[in-house]
Amino acid sequence: MTPSLRAAAIAAAAIALAALPACKRTPGKAAPPADDSVKTYSYTVRGQVRQLPQEGNMQSDFMVFHEAIPEFKGPKGSLGMDVMEMPFPLADDVTLEGLRVGDKVRLTFVVRFDARLDVPRGYEATRIEKLPPDTRLDFTPLTRPAPAPGRAAPPPPAPVPPTGPGS
Repeated sequence: MTPSLRAAAIAAAAIALAALPACKRTPGKAAPPADDSVKTYSYTVRGQVRQLPQEGNMQSDFMVFHEAIPEFKGPKGSLGMDVMEMPFPLADDVTLEGLRVGDKVRLTFVVRFDARLDVPRGYEATRIEKLPPDTRLDFTPLTRPAPAPGRAAPPPPAPVPPTGPGS
């Protein structure tokens, strides 16, 4: 992935987590709740591994292109996270052993959300399960209302290249 494409992917993930749709990505692991205003939400989603972290390279991340998450809770009561590629920091007990780029996975992640400030505090993958190679993933974008007059609609997500034998 080129540096500019990587920067664009991280920016898109940050917007999604701010619109996470709704979150600024905080580097590293999600901080534990500091008080009662921080709520923890857990989501499970399927996706395809796009990048594994490279040992010794702090700039590399575990990247997954995931299906839409209609029930995702964001700021101002917004619901839904669209199909996207995004980085997932790993909880301490999560391993990527046996995973390769192109593998299909079921991933559970937690988002710590400060309800008082209406902002996400961080997120991390807490469980990763490798799925069979013939698993069909659904990268249909969430249906969104039409843009306001005079505003352009966002571009569609990038197509997912086929993987595996016979593709």
